[in-house]
Amino acid sequence: MAALSAASIAKLTEFTSQELSNTAWAYAKLAVTDANLMDAIASEAIRKINALNTQELSNTALAFATLVIVHEPLLASIAAAALAKISAGQADNQALSNTLWAFAKLEVQDEPLSAAISAAAIARISEFVPQGLSNLAWALARCVDLDVPLFEAISSESRNKLPVLNSQDLSNTAWAIAKLEVRDPPLLDSLSAESIRKMSDFNPQSISNTAWSLATLDNKDTPLLDALAASALAKLADFNVQALSNLAWSFAHLDIFNATLMESIASAASKIIASFDAQAVSNMLWAFARLE
Repeated sequence: MAALSAASIAKLTEFTSQELSNTAWAYAKLAVTDANLMDAIASEAIRKINALNTQELSNTALAFATLVIVHEPLLASIAAAALAKISAGQADNQALSNTLWAFAKLEVQDEPLSAAISAAAIARISEFVPQGLSNLAWALARCVDLDVPLFEAISSESRNKLPVLNSQDLSNTAWAIAKLEVRDPPLLDSLSAESIRKMSDFNPQSISNTAWSLATLDNKDTPLLDALAASALAKLADFNVQALSNLAWSFAHLDIFNATLMESIASAASKIIASFDAQAVSNMLWAFARLE
C-alpha cells in the first residue's frame, strides 16, 4: 500500500474527479489511513471541486468520514458544491443520504446543506432504498436538533418498507429512534415484529444495539427481548466488549433477569476481560449488581 500511496501522490494532479473520489473510497473500504495521501487527495479535490458531481462529492465525504478524518477546508468545499447541486436538483437519493451521514459521522454541522438535503429527501422519500432510509435516520440521531419533518417522513416510509429492511437497517433505525428519544409507537411496534421475524439474521452488534434501544426508551418489549436473548445465546462467542457490556446493561436497566443469558455473558466476558475498558467494566458490574 505504501508504494501505491506514493505513486498516487505523485500523479494526483493528473487524476480525474472520479479517480480522486474512487481512490479515497478504496482506502476507506480497506480501512487504511494514509495521512499524507488523504491530505493530498483533499487538496486536489478542493482544486477540482467544481468538476466533482454529486456522487463523487458524497463518496469523497463518505471516505473521509469512514476514516474519521476531519479536513475542514475539504468539507467546507464539499458542502458548498453539494448545496449548489442539490438546489439545482442534481443529487440522487444515495448522494443525499451518504452526504448527510458523512457530515453527521464527523460531527460537522452545516445548516444550509442539512436543510437542502432534508427538503430534497422529504420530496422523494418514497424512492429511498432501505439503507438510504437507515442512513438518514442514523444521521438525524447524530444531529444537535431534531429535524421533525424529515424524521416523520423516514418513520412513515420505513413502515412501508419494513418487509425489505435487513437486520442492520432494522437495528440502525431502532438505535436512531432511541438516540433521538422519540417515542413513535406505530414504528416501534412494526420494527419489533419485523425484527423478531428476521432475528436469525441479526449479528452481535445488531442484537446489542436493538437491546440498547429498548432499554434507552424504557420499552420492555418482552417478545422482542426474548428473541434477542435467544439469538445472543447462540452467538455470544462472537460478541466484542462493547456488545457484551451493552447487552448486560440493557437487560439490567429493564430489570429483566435471564439467568441463562447473564451466566453466559459472564462466561464470555471472562475470556476477553483484558480487553475491557473502564466503561465496559463499570457497565458490566452495574448490570450484575442491579440484577442481584
